Amino acid sequence: MKKRVIILGIAMVVCLSLLACGSTLKQSRTANFEVNKKEYTTYIKADDGPFGCILNLYVNDQQIASGTITMLTPQTVLSGQYNGIKFDAECGASKTGGINMVQRCKIYAKGQQIAEVQY
Repeated sequence: MKKRVIILGIAMVVCLSLLACGSTLKQSRTANFEVNKKEYTTYIKADDGPFGCILNLYVNDQQIASGTITMLTPQTVLSGQYNGIKFDAECGASKTGGINMVQRCKIYAKGQQIAEVQY
């Protein structure tokens, strides 16, 4: 009986971790913006990981930060630099009604919000 409960628990954790990305869309829409009179493009890419959803922050198609969202930690902050500019992304799940969830990220450059994207 104890072994059966453990196996069931492991199966539930695996199933929940596979649902962590929550969407078939694995890349957010791109956001274009200007900092110091230079054009930049940013987006978030989500990949299924062994225990959750691995998020990667890209600026001009270069990965600058990575983090993980799981059922136990449904929010994360990604931080990195590109061309000497600090970029951050606050990412997490938000309810859209019922049990439906959508992953959203607010992206910041030099401390100012430049985009809000979902994936």
